[in-house]
Amino acid sequence: MRRMAPLIFAYNVNISFQKKGFLKIPMKTKFKITGMMCAACAAHVENAVRSLPGVSSVAVSLLTASMEAEHDCDIDTIVAAVRHAGYGAKPLAEGEVITLDAPTKKNHLPLIFSLVLAALLMYVAMGDMMSLPYPDFLSHMMNPRLNLAVQFCLTIPIVILNYRYFVGGTRSLLAGAPNMDSLIALGSGTAILYGTVIFGMVLFGEPSHELAMKATFESGGMILALVTLGKTLEGGAKDRTAGAIRALSSLTPDTVRVKRDGEEISVGTAELTLEDTLVLREGERIPCDGKIVSGNLSVDASALTGESLPVEKKEGDEISAGCVVFSGYAEVQPLRIGADTSLSETVRMVSEAAATKAPIAKLADRVSAFFVPAVLGIAAVTFLVWMLVSHDVTASINHAISVLVISCPCALGLATPTAIMCAMGKGAGLGILIKSAEALEEVGRVRRIAFDKTGTLTEGKMQVLDFATAEGKSKDELFAAAGAAERESKHPIAAAISAFVDGAAVYEIEKVSSVVGRGVYVKCHEGSFAVGNAAMMEDCDADISALADFAARA
Repeated sequence: MRRMAPLIFAYNVNISFQKKGFLKIPMKTKFKITGMMCAACAAHVENAVRSLPGVSSVAVSLLTASMEAEHDCDIDTIVAAVRHAGYGAKPLAEGEVITLDAPTKKNHLPLIFSLVLAALLMYVAMGDMMSLPYPDFLSHMMNPRLNLAVQFCLTIPIVILNYRYFVGGTRSLLAGAPNMDSLIALGSGTAILYGTVIFGMVLFGEPSHELAMKATFESGGMILALVTLGKTLEGGAKDRTAGAIRALSSLTPDTVRVKRDGEEISVGTAELTLEDTLVLREGERIPCDGKIVSGNLSVDASALTGESLPVEKKEGDEISAGCVVFSGYAEVQPLRIGADTSLSETVRMVSEAAATKAPIAKLADRVSAFFVPAVLGIAAVTFLVWMLVSHDVTASINHAISVLVISCPCALGLATPTAIMCAMGKGAGLGILIKSAEALEEVGRVRRIAFDKTGTLTEGKMQVLDFATAEGKSKDELFAAAGAAERESKHPIAAAISAFVDGAAVYEIEKVSSVVGRGVYVKCHEGSFAVGNAAMMEDCDADISALADFAARA
């Protein structure tokens, strides 16, 4: 009997064959990157990781200081490559979300001191040339040595306060990957060094005021102070754009109530397990996805679904994390907790979308990768040309410094991702979740949008448009009873009714009780009232047939 050849089915799976005979399936890993200051830094990290064998794709986000790599090599190899490039890398745990760091209380004293010292430095260096009140003993003409000594003493603290530009810029330059800090360090450092040389010549040589006026301390000091100001403003903008995404993450409560061994206790949300029985009451936020095992709830799910009306949940129904309990009591069996909840998935999707790059952002990254070396070359050519034309070292240095400083590529690398992050954060705050940066860019080309049903687009706020009274009842009676019943409730319909009858006289409440999914019963001195839907009216044997036509028109 002939042996049949086995059938082999080939699937579209990307598997790489290693020399040792093992099979490695590419995996995606997210990293937190530290030390990046500009688009050139991000491009350098990206190139360093992409050059590794076994890395099929890599994307670095300067705005979120993160990297996502698809690879079949060791994670340690990727971390080592990033560190060799002059930056730090830390792999994120599975399920950990890439988010912007929360805004912290920053120390602005170095910035304030830098700006004050830079202003004084400008005054000492150029005050007599700008027709400002200026003491004669400090002028270039009368005492060039003292003038330069004061400039030098004002410049040194500015350098100390902003030393990080020199450390980071020099490290990147020596690593063969010049970045924005390199341009700042070269520009300000050259100006300060040249000013120090002039100071030495005036101090130990002929005290010439013409030579003293060639010092460039004020250029170096102002560069450092203004760049620090720009970085501070940039950091504030970055914190604000991520506020809505951080707000999504904060929808989960810190503590929850659970039943263990028949006893109700309070535990941290992180301690919640699938074996627990969760207890939910009015006003509480739901910490996990779960299933109601007993009780009834009126749930506000607008944070996830956009629905403006509360959703009634009964025994056997599922509820989602992030929703708020408007009314009712229920015991819930957790189904998904922690990073597995629908809320965590939403936060993860928005955060990762913010870390993706739109086509225009990828173009900016490619340009910025070559931008810094090009600027260094242009600055060198500028210096040489001015030396050949003017034979003036001071003028040549000033023009070269100008090229270095005004060409910092931070705007090139941050303007596009900041705009994308701002749009995604604003959308998240309005209940609009954007899948990727590329999708956001494509929306700009959309001219028509078709929605699937009526009621999809609302303001998310209930409003009473009209009312009708039964025969024999007055408007004042209706408003007084409705206002008494609804003024203490947090339900959206109650809020709409309270706003509509605002200003009208209302009855004083003696007793009130609510029925989930129906309405409220109110006892007042003037009588007892039921305010609710048609089902509650039936429970009360109230005849509302006379209002049927009005309800149908509404």
